[in-house]
Amino acid sequence: MTAVANGSEQTLVFENGKKIKGLIATLGPLRQSVVDTSPHSSSVIPIAGDANVGDVKEAFLKAAIPGYLKQGDRLVESFSDGPCLTAAATDKLVAWGTSGDVTAYDSANPATSVYAKEQPPIGTPTQALDHLQDYRDFGPVHGGICNILFADGHVAQFKDANKDGYLNPGFIIPSGADTAAIGYANSTVELERALVFSGVFLQKNPNKGNLDQ
Repeated sequence: MTAVANGSEQTLVFENGKKIKGLIATLGPLRQSVVDTSPHSSSVIPIAGDANVGDVKEAFLKAAIPGYLKQGDRLVESFSDGPCLTAAATDKLVAWGTSGDVTAYDSANPATSVYAKEQPPIGTPTQALDHLQDYRDFGPVHGGICNILFADGHVAQFKDANKDGYLNPGFIIPSGADTAAIGYANSTVELERALVFSGVFLQKNPNKGNLDQ
């Protein structure tokens, strides 16, 4: 990540090849102060949910837990996988930072930034997001329903409408995509933007200009 301030010009760029996933790319645990000052309502910020089964390459118990689980039992996912491009490839979701630089904020062109698209000015039509959270690790395990806990403490249910085993926040799945590799059968939206925040930034858009003239 590169942040540059040059006079009144400011930019925040995530360089190509730096995936935004893991502790190195976070500000630490989510704090109440961040939730309280976020431009996004706490009622749409997901905290935890029913887990989907883990990937076959890693999600099997290596040693038995006596009285609970047997060696070889299938395990579940612990965390979601971070932001990906909204436009999917035919065989995968494309992770942030693996397909070119991502400009999160540019004071010279604020309307084109990730911040601006997630937090459009009042009176501005909602823009489509270039990036969405990969929520395939949420599992609709209760008869096609997934329970998700939000930052305000309420729990809501979301239905796997197309029965592909995953919940789609708006990824655009190309025709002829390899469903076995990508998971999503099509572009059916099951996590509506108005109900679930699937963007990247919980902090307020740093777009304040010079108000003292």
